[in-house]
Amino acid sequence: MRNTKAIQLIACDVDGTLIDASGKIPENNRLAIAEAARRGVRFVLASARPPRMARPIYDALGLDTYQVNYNGAVIQRPADDDYAVHLPIEPRLALRVIETARAADPELAVSLEIKDRWLTDGLLDGLETATSLNLTPDYLGPLEPVLVEPVTKILLLTPPARMPALRSALEAALEPEFGGHVRLQVSDEHLVQVVNVEADKEHAAAWVAQAYGISMDAMLAIGDAPNDAGMLRAAGVGVAVGGAWDEARAAADCVSPCGAAEGAVAWAIERFVLDR
Repeated sequence: MRNTKAIQLIACDVDGTLIDASGKIPENNRLAIAEAARRGVRFVLASARPPRMARPIYDALGLDTYQVNYNGAVIQRPADDDYAVHLPIEPRLALRVIETARAADPELAVSLEIKDRWLTDGLLDGLETATSLNLTPDYLGPLEPVLVEPVTKILLLTPPARMPALRSALEAALEPEFGGHVRLQVSDEHLVQVVNVEADKEHAAAWVAQAYGISMDAMLAIGDAPNDAGMLRAAGVGVAVGGAWDEARAAADCVSPCGAAEGAVAWAIERFVLDR
């Protein structure tokens, strides 16, 4: 922990951190974020969600800051006409990733996020994502014919019991098959996400901090999953939510005594920003 007195920027994960299991923002989180804003502290969403799935939360909090989407593959402000940062995967490489995944698990479901569109070859009962729970696919069918433009994120879904074999196959192919151009990110036990190797929350948070002229030492990062670990480690203060994955807990400076539903974000802001 490098800085607990001069936080100027908060980078916060969404699912499992900011919102409860029903998708609502606990009121104490909302109040703490508003008080931090009144003191001039910027609050940035840093999520695996696509822009359209993060926008309702962004609007509910009255934010006007940058937003990190797709685990850092996109950085944008809804008020702007285009993305400030977009780090996609080229179509031929995306196809190789899908072929490798299907060879390891022929029954998995594959989804593609291309900017703010969702394309999928199928939906598996019980293997939902925030997107599948709330949106209808923009395209449902074989993916190869529509894989003609850069892909923002690949989502591979399979039952948890089959996930270790799938991850092992993908990890073994990262260098020899994919040339080190993609990385795997995990936020759920039934889902592995594949993004451009340069896309992660740590580097996205650093980009946002630089855009605002703020040192990473003056950032508070809050998260709960392995895909938050780099951001938690790089920030001046990293807080893992109570009940977080082991990877997030190990990367954080401290763990909140409460979970997302009880207002872990409020606890972190009150302790490290509001000095309560």
